[in-house]
Amino acid sequence: MKLKPPPSLCQAAPWTHHPAATRYVVHHIQPQTAGGLSVPANQVTLCDNCHYTVHMLLWHLAQKTPPSAKGTRAQRKLAQQGYDACVLAGTVHKIPNEG
Repeated sequence: MKLKPPPSLCQAAPWTHHPAATRYVVHHIQPQTAGGLSVPANQVTLCDNCHYTVHMLLWHLAQKTPPSAKGTRAQRKLAQQGYDACVLAGTVHKIPNEG
């Protein structure tokens, strides 16, 4: 009987990371610098690698430039959610370059 791996703590990766992720961070979907609040609805847990990628994708959405990496569907979805929230708030110009 094959055992199912434990669920990933990284909400952008439904698989187990290889090599295993060593650090997880709370990511603000709408960045704090762009008006995002520290509330559960605006936060997800990501591993360092996915966190970096989501920020890179978000920055490129804000700059309207092609990203250097495509990212996963889940990473692109989080970046798009953050971008959309910034558009609604009128704070796209405040999206930081953290990627």
